[in-house]
Formats: sequence, structure tokens, C-alpha cells
Amino acid sequence: DIDAAPTAFETFNRAVLRVARMEGRTGDEALEVLEPKGQILEFLVDLLERKQKYRSRVAAALVRLLALEGWRAAAEADASVRAAVRDLMVDAEPSGSGAV
Repeated sequence: DIDAAPTAFETFNRAVLRVARMEGRTGDEALEVLEPKGQILEFLVDLLERKQKYRSRVAAALVRLLALEGWRAAAEADASVRAAVRDLMVDAEPSGSGAV
């Protein structure tokens, strides 16, 4: 339900931010074992594409998760997620950088 998605995202994002602030590698380890990565990434990409109001927050959450090896692997395993992440990274490039 796309109408409930923003509320679900806000709850998820608060949890990710809270865990990410944990000391040492504990936070990263907790995020690495979070499953199902593929479905979570699909949810985030869907929200990213459908709800412009949440784009920057969803993008920030994706960047945080994709900093971790397991999340990068899950993104690479799904062609639609991989394409959306690639587009997101291109959009985030400073204008005029020439990066593609």
C-alpha cells in the first residue's frame, strides 16, 4: 500500500539511524544481518520513484545501507534495484563532473 509506505519508511529509517549510531562495528553488524535485504531495497526504490517528497531521505538511507557489503551484494543481485541505485548515484554527482 503506497499510502502506508511513508510511515513504514520513517519507522525503518529511524531504526537504521539509531543502529548506525551504535559504537564500534556493532551497528554495521546489526544492519548486515537485517533481512530480507532484497525486499527492503525494492521497497526503498519503489518509494524513491513514487514519492518525490521522500526522495532525499530515501536516498540517504540507501547510501547508508549500500556502504555495507551485504547490502551492496543484494542491490547488485536485482537488476531493477541496481539500475535505480546507479541512477541515484548519477543524480547525486556534482553537475559538470563528467561522471556517468
